[in-house]
Amino acid sequence: MAFTRKTLLSQHKRTHIKYTERIKCDFEGCEVRFVKLGDKTHHMRLVHLKVKQHVCDFCGEAFGALQTLRHHRFIHTGEKPYKCNVCGQGFRQRTAMKTHRKIHFGKGKEGHDIINNLPEINLSLVNTVNE
Repeated sequence: MAFTRKTLLSQHKRTHIKYTERIKCDFEGCEVRFVKLGDKTHHMRLVHLKVKQHVCDFCGEAFGALQTLRHHRFIHTGEKPYKCNVCGQGFRQRTAMKTHRKIHFGKGKEGHDIINNLPEINLSLVNTVNE
């Protein structure tokens, strides 16, 4: 693996630190360990202290993680950024889109992906992909 900057290489090297040598969470009974001190601090605030500093501009609900707030905002805006690449249906959450895609894809006899429930599909193209 090649790294363009020394900082990226040093960050990557830290992922190989033995589990027992990683930074342990200070919260009693929590056995989670971290490579970086910042990750431990983030964990403590979010999981144990329940700090919710990210507030929705629409309804005032607060969230511990910025990413959770971003996904929450989709409820208010109606935005559905995750699109099914088969039928184009939109979803607020990536997991919902992945679950939906199972409608279109199944498993054939030999374990190959097959496409179901699609109108006007050229099956000769699908068969060549699975061979």
